[in-house]
Amino acid sequence: EVTIKKVLSKIGDEGQLAIGALQKKVKKWEKLQPIERKKKIYQFLISRGFSYDIAAEAFAFFEKND
Repeated sequence: EVTIKKVLSKIGDEGQLAIGALQKKVKKWEKLQPIERKKKIYQFLISRGFSYDIAAEAFAFFEKND
């Protein structure tokens, strides 16, 4: 819990929104191959207006905390 808060504070508001938007989706995608999961995460976030950089940060967050 403390670690997640530290990471989120470094990411910024837009990154936090992206991670929040992914919370439910990532659980659905856990069983996918890593490349497919990455593709889904990027497509989901970019389709909702997040930048590629923010999508990359959110992807890295979930891969690190997997």
